[in-house]
Amino acid sequence: MTIKTVQQYLTGLAFLLSSVAFGQPGVEKISVPLTDPSRPVMLEVGLVSGGIVVKGYTGKEVIIEASMTQQDEEGEKDKKAGKMKLIPNTSLGLTAEEEDNTVNVSTGLRGISHKIDLVISVRQPAR
Repeated sequence: MTIKTVQQYLTGLAFLLSSVAFGQPGVEKISVPLTDPSRPVMLEVGLVSGGIVVKGYTGKEVIIEASMTQQDEEGEKDKKAGKMKLIPNTSLGLTAEEEDNTVNVSTGLRGISHKIDLVISVRQPAR
């Protein structure tokens, strides 16, 4: 594992913790610095269920925002039956790695059982 990869993991962890502490529940945001922001970016996204929106912007990093669609069917059933309600785990397991301007984004095992929507902002080339 390279120093740059470790730095990216730490950056992602910092954004994850800040989104949990100060942001909306169920929303994670990661900023990924690029090896060479002047070159085009290649995205590789692993997502089982959900949607992907890619937007251009003037920054030099790739910004990934993930949100989970609320699925409260089981909670409603439990409420009607008078049972205790399970408190959901809102962590999305969002990870991102960058190597030579290729950004690999994954939602991990959480994306298998839940619909996760991604909004990815990438550097828009000057015209």
